[in-house]
Formats: sequence, structure tokens, C-alpha cells
Amino acid sequence: MIQRNVSSYRGEIHLRHIFKAGLMIEERAASYYASLADKAANPDAKDLCCTLIQRRISHIQLIEQSLSRWVPLLLGQEAHDFFDQELRNRGIFSGPPSQDLSKEAIARYAIDQGNKIVDFYRSFEDIFSDTWKRSHILELLIEERNRIKELTDTLKPEFSYSAKAMLGILMALLFLFSSTAFAIPEEKTTDPGKISISRENGLVRSSYNANSDKLIINIQDAHCNYEAQVNIAKMVEGLAKNYGLSFVAIEGADGEIDVSKFDAFTDEAVRREVADHFMRKGDISGPEFLSVTTKHPIKLFGAETGSYYNEDLLAFTSGYLLKPQADKYLYSIKVALNNLKEFIYSDELKLLDAKGGAYDAKKMAFNDYVRFLQDEAEKNNVSLKGYENFFKLVNILKYEKNIDFEATDKERTALLEALSAKLSKEGVVEMVTRSISFKLGKISAVEYYGYLKEAAANNGMDISGRYPDLSRYIIYNSVYNKIDNGKLFDDIRAVKAAISEKIFRSNDQRMLEKLSRHADILIGLVSIDLMNNDLEYYNAHKDEFASAVFSSFIKDNALKYGLKFNVEPFTNAAAEGISRMEHFYAVAVKRDKALVENTLNEMNRNGHRIAVLVTGGFHSEGVAKLLAKAGVSYIVVSPSITKEMPSPYIQVLTNQRDSFEAIAIGSGITALGRGALAPPPLTGEMHKEAAPDKAPGKR
Repeated sequence: MIQRNVSSYRGEIHLRHIFKAGLMIEERAASYYASLADKAANPDAKDLCCTLIQRRISHIQLIEQSLSRWVPLLLGQEAHDFFDQELRNRGIFSGPPSQDLSKEAIARYAIDQGNKIVDFYRSFEDIFSDTWKRSHILELLIEERNRIKELTDTLKPEFSYSAKAMLGILMALLFLFSSTAFAIPEEKTTDPGKISISRENGLVRSSYNANSDKLIINIQDAHCNYEAQVNIAKMVEGLAKNYGLSFVAIEGADGEIDVSKFDAFTDEAVRREVADHFMRKGDISGPEFLSVTTKHPIKLFGAETGSYYNEDLLAFTSGYLLKPQADKYLYSIKVALNNLKEFIYSDELKLLDAKGGAYDAKKMAFNDYVRFLQDEAEKNNVSLKGYENFFKLVNILKYEKNIDFEATDKERTALLEALSAKLSKEGVVEMVTRSISFKLGKISAVEYYGYLKEAAANNGMDISGRYPDLSRYIIYNSVYNKIDNGKLFDDIRAVKAAISEKIFRSNDQRMLEKLSRHADILIGLVSIDLMNNDLEYYNAHKDEFASAVFSSFIKDNALKYGLKFNVEPFTNAAAEGISRMEHFYAVAVKRDKALVENTLNEMNRNGHRIAVLVTGGFHSEGVAKLLAKAGVSYIVVSPSITKEMPSPYIQVLTNQRDSFEAIAIGSGITALGRGALAPPPLTGEMHKEAAPDKAPGKR
């Protein structure tokens, strides 16, 4: 979006937009002053910060009351970007926290910010002709000027020990915040359990604590998926703000990645628009976009060994030329096997197969599929205790029915109020700080509610007796956090297989199920959409994937049921295409080691304790094993994807570009310092399984 000035929005900006922008300001201000309160050692300075937080939260309540009286209006992406840029341009809470933490310095800063906010609101007065609308803007101006006057006249904090209860009541409003611009400073940690990833942006698949001085967050890349790249950028930005991340290693590049060519676009809005275009087209990744469009001091590093990558790229491009022949054969096999299910499968197997297909196609919600498998397991005497993570999830879903989430919110507010009346002044500041930190995604739900539970116990308060729904929610949240999401999806497949085994009534049924899985694995192989465990299975059972095994079964059963199938012949071209993709994956496994070693070497060379390593999901299992062997802690995260979108991944890998990219590349804009590695990452789409529909979040 090219930045426009305020006057050009006459007729497009509504009064509700201005009030929404006001909320953005107040949220950023409250977060900023909370960060100062956390750092300030002087009691007077800390008190002043608490007063400023209280004032900002009070104003949030007033703004939301006004908005509640009007017809709801969403702040669209273009409007949000416009206001965000306006606030940045005017320097409204858009810089790092001040280093001068004296009461006087904080007061002067607050006065300066107040004057900037007044100027911001005044800039919108002339775009409204209606007197009543201008009067509402005047209300915002008066409120801000009153705060400036208070600070200018007295420079004295108005927070007192007796005001704590009021602060506790108002603090509940913090849970209405959206993400804000500032995080509360904290020293770097290499403990995976203390790293919080917003569930809006990603799902933690697994983690391992080696009690080491290094931590690598492996983000599973969904190559060229725009939504995934946006969420990866947000995750990296959050890690940079909250945990001091300054090093990101990326698959598909070799050595330092230089994005300075985008500096040719001196206008910040134009540069962002150009970078967004290239990210949509798959030419740059989320971390590269973040580096181009923000001032975060993040080093981007290509973690590949060039010779391995180029060997893999050659294997892919040569195999891709033969993909149509392999596809023609494989899909004819798949169609024949699906048709045979109508004659060979029992009704129970058909239902199980249909539900699995609906879930895989994202036509069935995750929780609904889990409950279906649970019911089928009970019906067929399949014990779920041997599937640890699935068993935990099933029990969580049962337990969830006993929780009134609306009551949980009310009880949490009541607990905060009660605690604010018992805690010391420093304790109230800590509670506010932790609450904001939790809302910003800086600490996990388990850590936050664990703090509340401990604070209540230390002050003689029985949560289970006085706040039963909140107590149940804390237990629910704690158990959910112990689920290994990576192994959960393995458990789901294993449970389905165990149910199938219970209801098989013939060897033909069993063989048909097996061959259907084999066909899916081969299709994944030639489509570079195979996960690590499927590759391991394929390599261990390769003889069972022979074309003769498929053709013999299909031919025998077609004759048995009087059917005729047009199965495509297994040509030399199809066989060669599959063979080349086998080589492609063999090299991809070798690249796991290179990615880990190169990342760790660069971390050691530059003294980085925390790093992000962005790879395709295929690499995650191999990377995790290598990190554990090296005694390095890790977290595996997949970006949130809420909708299916066409991906330009294959077009980018095969160097198919539209005229805009061709012109830009001709002028050197997208070189990005990738060295010899021109295309983006290879292999491994992220896990396709959907995340649970409802999981513990920022309640």
C-alpha cells in the first residue's frame, strides 16, 4: 500500500476509525509504561509509571464505551497500515524504551508524547464536516490535554497504595488488547519452556530441553504460502522483541543474506509494498520481508552447503520433467483402488475411510475427527492408553465440557481484583507486568496461570474453592501444554490403523488399505510433499511399492468383481521420474546435517545463544534428532494456515516468473545475496494436519 496523506482520506475515514486508532495509541502507551515500570528501580518513577498505566487503561474504557454505541466497523488492513505508519512517522510510542528512568525524565517523555497525540487527533479535524463528529474528536483532544496539564502542573504521581484495588479492576481490561508495539524487556533465555509463541501465528509441535546454553527454534516453512510467511515474520518479530533474537538461519540460501537492494526504494511504504509483492509471489520469505520492512537488527544467514543444495535442485528439476508420466500412472492406480473400496470394504471401513479423507481434505474439523476416532475405538475395543498424546487430548476434550469459559473470564477478573487488594505496591506492579506480558504473547499461558495460582496460595486464597471454573481451566491448560503436538498426529494415524485392524474381515481389505497408503506415499514422493516418517517407511518397504504389486491386486479383484479399469502402464519415464525423486530425498536427508552444522557454527562464531532455523517440515525430524544428539535445546513450530491458497512454489523452483519479477530480477532487486542458490528452499511442506479447534489460549 502506497502511503497517503491524511487529507486524501476525506470521505473514506470514519469517526470510528479515529477511535480505533485511539485504542492503538492507548494500548501501545500502556505497554510502554509497563516496560518502564518493570525496569525502574526508583520507587517514585515506578509509581509514576503505574499512574500513567492507570490513566491509559481508563481511557481505553472510555473509547470502548463510545465504540459500543456505534455500528461496529472493522479496521481493515489498509486503514490499520495507514494509522500504524502515521503513528510511527509522528514518533508516537514508536521507539525503544527510554534509558533514563528518573521520574522527571519519564514525566517529560509523557508530556512530549501527549503533545504528539494531540497533533495527531487535530490532523483529522478538517476531514469531517459534521459538527457532532468534530465534537467527538474534541473529546479525545481534551482528555489528552488534561493529562498533559496534570503532568506539567505537578510532575507528581497520583498513584497511592489505596489505589491498588482500582488498578486491579481496570487491569482486567488488558485482556481486551490486541498485540501492541512493545514487549517487556527480559534477558535472553535458552529454556524452551519459557518461550511463548502466539497461537495466532503458530503451533508448537514439539520441544526438547537439553539444559544447554543454546536454543534453536525450528520454524517449519510452508514454502511460498503467503499466509504462512506473514505468520513466520510475526513469530520472528515477536522472538526478536521478547527474547532478544538477532539471528535467523534459512534453508535455500548459502551464507549471509543481503536485503539492502530493497533500500533503493527510499519511501518506506513503497518498499513495504514491493517486498509484499515478492513475498506473495514466493520470491522472498517471511524473515526476509521482516528484515526489509522493519529496523530489527536481525542477521539473515543461509544455512545450506551449496553443493548439496545444487545437487538436490538438479535432482528435482530433472525429476519434475518426468512428473506428468509418473502422475498419470499413480493417479490411475489411485482411482482403481478407490473404486475397489466400494466392493471390498465393509460399511464400517467405508465410514472410517470417508472420515479420514474428509479430515485430510480439511472438510472435517480436527476435534470432530478426534471424537469420531474415540467413539470408533471404544466401539471396537481399542485401548487408547498406549497412544499417550491422543489419550491426553481425548481426556482434555471431555474435561473441557465441565468448564464455563465465560465464568472463567469473570473469575479471573475477580481473582485479579482480590489479589490487588492483598499485594504490596511492588506486587501489583509485577501482576500488571505479567498480565501485559502474557497478553503480548511474551510468556505462556501455563507460566502466567501458574504465577496467579502461586500468588493466590501465598496470600491464603484457595482458587479451587472460590474460583472453580478458573481452577478447572488452569488444570485444563496445564494438561494441554504437556501434549507433544508432533507425536499427537502420529498417534492419530496409529489409532486409525488400530481401528482398521480390528474391523478387517479379509486379507483383501487389509491389502487394499495398505496399497492405498502406498499410492499416497508415491504421489507425495513425486510431488515433493513427503514427510520424514513416510520416507523412512518407503525406504524400508521399497519392494512392496513395485508396480507389479499394484497391478496384480487390481487385476485379480477386477476379474473377481467383473470390473474393468484403465490403469496406465508403468513406463520407463514414470520409473525414471520416481527414481530421480528418490535421489532428491536422499540428498535432502544429507542436507539436514549441513543445515544444523552450519547454523551452530555461525552461532558459535558470533556468540548467538538463540537462533531461528527456517526449514521445510520434512527436515524437522532429522534436525531435531541432530540437535538432541549435539546437546542443543530446540522448539519445533509450524506457522498458522487458516485457508488453502494456490502456491507458486513449483513455478518459483522452475524459474517461471511474470513480467514484473522478470524486470525486477533483471535490475538485481531480488538477488538477496543468495550466492549460487537462486531458487528458494526445497522439500518438506509443513505438517498438513489441522490444529485443534479450541486449545488453551490467552484467556
